[in-house]
Amino acid sequence: MVKDGAKAAKIAELAEGKAGVILTLLEDEGGRCDDETLRRLFAAHRSNDGIKAESVTRAYKRGKENLQDAALIAIEGDNVIAL
Repeated sequence: MVKDGAKAAKIAELAEGKAGVILTLLEDEGGRCDDETLRRLFAAHRSNDGIKAESVTRAYKRGKENLQDAALIAIEGDNVIAL
C-alpha cells in the first residue's frame, strides 16, 4: 500500500503505460527481480502481443528509465527493486 502522496501521484502518472506494466510485474515478483527475468516477463506480457521485438525492447528500457527517474525503482547490480 502506498502511503506517500507524491509517490502515489508518480505511480498513477506512469501506471497506464509500459512503465506501469514493469512496475506491476516487479510487484508480482515480490518487489525484487533480476533484470533478465523481468525483461522476459515484460516481453511475454499480453500488452506486447503483436509488437515487434525491437519495439518491446525499447519500451522496456524506456519504461525502466522512467521508473528510475521517478524514484520508483532502483537498480542494484543485476536486480531491479521496487522502492
